[in-house]
Amino acid sequence: MGKIIEVKKSVSRSQVDNEIERITAKKRKFNLRKYVGKVRFQHIDPLQYQEQLRDEWE
Repeated sequence: MGKIIEVKKSVSRSQVDNEIERITAKKRKFNLRKYVGKVRFQHIDPLQYQEQLRDEWE
Protein backbone atom coordinates (compact mmCIF):
# COMPACT_ATOMS: atom_id res chain seq x y z
CA MET A 1 0.00 0.00 0.00
CA GLY A 2 1.20 3.44 -0.73
CA LYS A 3 0.19 7.02 -0.30
CA ILE A 4 0.23 9.82 -2.80
CA ILE A 5 1.41 13.25 -1.79
CA GLU A 6 0.59 16.13 -4.09
CA VAL A 7 3.36 18.70 -4.11
CA LYS A 8 2.71 22.18 -5.43
CA LYS A 9 5.35 24.71 -6.42
CA SER A 10 4.68 26.78 -3.30
CA VAL A 11 5.63 23.90 -0.96
CA SER A 12 9.21 23.89 0.30
CA ARG A 13 11.46 20.84 0.50
CA SER A 14 11.40 20.89 4.31
CA GLN A 15 7.58 20.77 4.34
CA VAL A 16 7.66 17.72 2.06
CA ASP A 17 10.24 16.05 4.32
CA ASN A 18 8.11 16.78 7.40
CA GLU A 19 5.04 15.26 5.74
CA ILE A 20 6.95 12.11 4.78
CA GLU A 21 8.26 11.74 8.34
CA ARG A 22 4.74 12.20 9.74
CA ILE A 23 3.32 9.48 7.50
CA THR A 24 6.06 6.94 8.21
CA ALA A 25 6.05 7.59 11.98
CA LYS A 26 2.50 6.29 12.37
CA LYS A 27 3.30 2.74 11.28
CA ARG A 28 2.89 0.37 14.17
CA LYS A 29 2.91 -3.37 13.69
CA PHE A 30 0.01 -5.42 14.97
CA ASN A 31 0.99 -8.74 16.52
CA LEU A 32 -1.55 -11.34 15.37
CA ARG A 33 0.29 -14.22 17.05
CA LYS A 34 -1.12 -12.94 20.32
CA TYR A 35 -4.63 -13.99 19.23
CA VAL A 36 -3.92 -17.24 17.34
CA GLY A 37 -5.91 -20.11 18.82
CA LYS A 38 -7.68 -17.91 21.36
CA VAL A 39 -11.23 -18.18 20.02
CA ARG A 40 -13.40 -19.65 22.72
CA PHE A 41 -16.67 -21.37 21.85
CA GLN A 42 -19.03 -21.53 24.79
CA HIS A 43 -21.70 -24.23 24.50
CA ILE A 44 -20.92 -24.66 20.77
CA ASP A 45 -18.98 -27.47 19.16
CA PRO A 46 -16.47 -25.83 16.76
CA LEU A 47 -17.04 -28.45 14.07
CA GLN A 48 -20.82 -27.98 14.15
CA TYR A 49 -20.36 -24.20 14.01
CA GLN A 50 -18.14 -24.50 10.94
CA GLU A 51 -20.63 -26.79 9.20
CA GLN A 52 -23.44 -24.35 10.03
CA LEU A 53 -21.50 -21.47 8.46
CA ARG A 54 -20.83 -23.46 5.31
CA ASP A 55 -24.49 -24.46 4.99
CA GLU A 56 -25.61 -20.82 4.96
CA TRP A 57 -24.16 -20.32 1.46
CA GLU A 58 -26.12 -23.15 -0.13
